[in-house]
Amino acid sequence: ERWIGRPVEVLVEGPARSPAGHGYGRADDFKDVIFSTPAGVIPGRGSLVAVDVTGATSHTLLGRMRVAR
Repeated sequence: ERWIGRPVEVLVEGPARSPAGHGYGRADDFKDVIFSTPAGVIPGRGSLVAVDVTGATSHTLLGRMRVAR
């Protein structure tokens, strides 16, 4: 719960196995992160993206990719 509401920087590794249209990567502390993306467009492998954490399990953070404005 301490992660919920925090922004994290994520190194993108590719699409998540599920759900469809989500990306997968790792935070700087090596936690797995699954994140939704605008219009289901997943950034390329090796990209750094900002993700707002909306949920967490014991090993994985769940979130929403921030959109540049």
